[in-house]
Amino acid sequence: MSTIKWHTEDNKLIPERSTKHSVGFDFKSPEAYTIYPSETCMIDTKVSCEFSSDKWLGIYGRSS
Repeated sequence: MSTIKWHTEDNKLIPERSTKHSVGFDFKSPEAYTIYPSETCMIDTKVSCEFSSDKWLGIYGRSS
């Protein structure tokens, strides 16, 4: 069975699907950041996960 188990200290940070048929999950930042054009930064989501062997994890930036 396909499963994903999320781990975080703050349940408000657990990634969610924005719609029932969404392929991916939306992550929330634990703090507010301003990222300017051409700038790169790393944000600790404070989230980890375990998933079954039929899943894979890819992290992509939003297009908007």
